[in-house]
Amino acid sequence: MDSIGLDTTFFEDSGNSLQTTFFNDISNESVPLAEALNTTFFRSSTSGSCGFQVLDTEEHTPGIPIQSQNYDQNAENVQATSKRRKVWNDWSSLLDKPCCDLQCLRSLSLNEIESCWESMLDMTESEQKVFILKELSAHTQVKGSRIMETNLVICGKPVCPPAWCCVHNVSDWRYKECMKLVKSGVVNIRHGNAGRNRKMERTTVAIGWMSQLFRSVGDYMPHKSVVYLPYHWTRRSVYERMGSELNEVHQNQHMVIAYSHFTKIWKTHFPNYAMAVTSDFTTCSTCAELSANFRTARKDETKKELADLKAKHDGQVERERTAYHEARQTARKFPKKVTCAIIDGVLIHTMVAEGKIPTVYVDHKQFPHDSNLTIHCLTDALIEAKEHLGEVFFLQADNCYRENKNRFIMSYLASLVSMDCFQQIYLHFLPVGHTHEDIDQMFSRVAKELCQSNAFTLEDLKDLVTRSYTPPVTVKDVKAVHDFKAVLEPCMAGAFRGHSKPHWFRFQKSEGIVYMHYKMWLDSPWQPVSSDSPGLVCLKSCPDSDTMPNWVEPNLEKLDWEKLCKELPWQYNSCLPQMAKTWWSTFLGEMQEEYSEVPAETQTWSVHHLGQRQPDNEPELEEVLDLVKVIQDRVNAACPTITIGKQGKTVRGVLEMDSFHTVKEGMMVAVFMEEKKGRPFIGQVTAHKSDEEVTVHWWRGTWMGEYKSWNVGSGRNNKPYQTDVPMQSLLLWDFLLTKKGHLSRETVKQLRESYEEADRKSSL
Repeated sequence: MDSIGLDTTFFEDSGNSLQTTFFNDISNESVPLAEALNTTFFRSSTSGSCGFQVLDTEEHTPGIPIQSQNYDQNAENVQATSKRRKVWNDWSSLLDKPCCDLQCLRSLSLNEIESCWESMLDMTESEQKVFILKELSAHTQVKGSRIMETNLVICGKPVCPPAWCCVHNVSDWRYKECMKLVKSGVVNIRHGNAGRNRKMERTTVAIGWMSQLFRSVGDYMPHKSVVYLPYHWTRRSVYERMGSELNEVHQNQHMVIAYSHFTKIWKTHFPNYAMAVTSDFTTCSTCAELSANFRTARKDETKKELADLKAKHDGQVERERTAYHEARQTARKFPKKVTCAIIDGVLIHTMVAEGKIPTVYVDHKQFPHDSNLTIHCLTDALIEAKEHLGEVFFLQADNCYRENKNRFIMSYLASLVSMDCFQQIYLHFLPVGHTHEDIDQMFSRVAKELCQSNAFTLEDLKDLVTRSYTPPVTVKDVKAVHDFKAVLEPCMAGAFRGHSKPHWFRFQKSEGIVYMHYKMWLDSPWQPVSSDSPGLVCLKSCPDSDTMPNWVEPNLEKLDWEKLCKELPWQYNSCLPQMAKTWWSTFLGEMQEEYSEVPAETQTWSVHHLGQRQPDNEPELEEVLDLVKVIQDRVNAACPTITIGKQGKTVRGVLEMDSFHTVKEGMMVAVFMEEKKGRPFIGQVTAHKSDEEVTVHWWRGTWMGEYKSWNVGSGRNNKPYQTDVPMQSLLLWDFLLTKKGHLSRETVKQLRESYEEADRKSSL
């Protein structure tokens, strides 16, 4: 057997303890390193007996004492430790610190000292104080107000208080403060902020940012209480957006919370906001197209471009939503100036000084859901709130051409301004696919209430709708509707075209005439912009408020009254209580007579009940949003021109003698010649010969036929047929041909009139 050399080092001190460390000087490489033992002898300071304790068995470098190895490892740990944590470099130097006559520190091993020290560093300040107080209370005898004895223990070994404080890194002041608490009988303590729900500044900023964003983009579902964010969003994308925006504002990355804290705030403060996987309603074609292209894109540049377009589109939608939110807040803050209302089907929310006035109108499908029903409900809601109406009316409506976005609604709003019911009216439509607003929240509350309560009759349903929302909902039956369309149509100035695309409409009176302006987005300029025309005239005459319109004939075919009377008792009698059976029997018996006939007496148009408002100063509705950037060509397509009769159409007049300086190269021109055969003579200006002559490249065609450029020669000799024409012979210029190369009807009309006028002058 190979020999093992034994090297022994003795450490003696003035106390009764003897510490001896054995280490191996391995003289043969064949000896396994794990056979090296580190053993410590110690003599107990209390019993006086001598014993042995094996500390550990570990690998070490031959010839180097294990104490030195531990010291080097601890020295490396010191450099990686936070500056707040006080770490001792040399654990063996603690053994030389004075504590008491018995030298309690020398009874502890270096591993025990390190373990106690590190355990204290792993605790928070409050946990350290609780630990100190618990140890002192358990090992201190108190009699009355006096401390009789303190016997502290470390790893089963009794030590003095200075040694205990040294090993646990407890200052003298802290030890004395804890002993005062023990002396007064305190056995447990709480942090001063315990139980307080105080938030850091960055947490408050994050909550405010999330609240503002979610209100701007959230879609309230009418059939559930969940508010859906755009279905292509993720929590990680929302968090990254918050980080970028907050860093841009505060210029401080420490103002952004961690992602784990972000998800916790979402769960705690916004539990009803969720990401929509799919949309149950009409989706935005722009969002769907961008998301689909993003998923199929392979290049990073393409993905980045699509992501930027999507972000700009979302920002535009947010600002359009905020326009309604700001108008709603303005109506609450300045009720005498602004009245705000939102309409969705037969549900109307009117914002006045006292808050929201929700009203639901109930019909039995006996009337078509068109402009007549919308005007009936809107007029009734305004009459109910007539004592609180302001000077400016802001109406938020849905993109439904049958009910809202049509010529009858616009003419009706123009008539309200004409009758001085309001000084200005703004009609706003959100983009398609982003139209769910707070009014849809009321439907979700009704759906939730129906899940918890039964409604056996229509009266039960009305009571349930009334109590399902705060403030209580007013439910009204629609038993008769005036034919408002028949009253408005004769007063219209002409046919409406191109009004389905714009999202904003404004109606205001100037010099006794009501003009309509429109624009595509909030940041777009109002159109038409012309010094000759201050706007489009919707009404050539205002409807008389004393007019007695006819009633809309009710029709119960959609209700299928006969089938309802036959199948309702057979299918549901077993489920209905006796009172509900009696109610349905009475209702079905009277329904045919009550809901299928119009009132015997006619009534005047109820608009005059709103009263008149004399304009003081022309109010201005402040723009509530910043300008948005162009997101893509299709979204920011040019707004179509709305025409009413001849109004709004682009008319290019016949040029006058003093306006020839406007003729430029590339313009299409019509030339007068006394020869009538071959008219009209059309060409394109290719050059200016002088101030009195231009070079024209002739085009061949007929009044109603296609025009093509006229070339002469063949092959290499083919060239445009051009001649010099005097300026005085030009009749019309700067007009355009259609896509098929034809003259437009307006151009043909003007050319015929110009040729007739020129022939008449030449014959004189």
